[in-house]
Amino acid sequence: MKKYNAVTDFIRKSDDVAIYYDDIIITYNELYDNVNRFANALKNMHQFGDEIMIISPDCPELIYMFWGAVKVGMVPMLLSTMLTESDYDEIVEDNKPKAVYRYNDLQAFCKIADDVTDNPPSDTFDTTTCFALFSSG
Repeated sequence: MKKYNAVTDFIRKSDDVAIYYDDIIITYNELYDNVNRFANALKNMHQFGDEIMIISPDCPELIYMFWGAVKVGMVPMLLSTMLTESDYDEIVEDNKPKAVYRYNDLQAFCKIADDVTDNPPSDTFDTTTCFALFSSG
């Protein structure tokens, strides 16, 4: 078992384009800062190892939340927006996440998450669960 946090392989500083979203261009530098903002906010609200569910259409904030959670050692559980309310209820009941974040919550995070301090990634291991994905099919 060796120390490993996936954020170190995917989130970096650069002026290169990281995300094209509609008519918005987000550089790796902007992605890096936003991941830190979300990571720091999550770390203040949750604990290492907490599972958090995220229900959101594809958008930059989803990426910030996902990688922010990974950076601080939480397990983001991504759910398809195509599931029904009863599907969500069943998944929440079965998995008992510490929190469920929907698209509007991600938008609110953008307003409160202002600390871009670059704290080192949490010590996770190459055998640690990084994320879970629930699809509609």
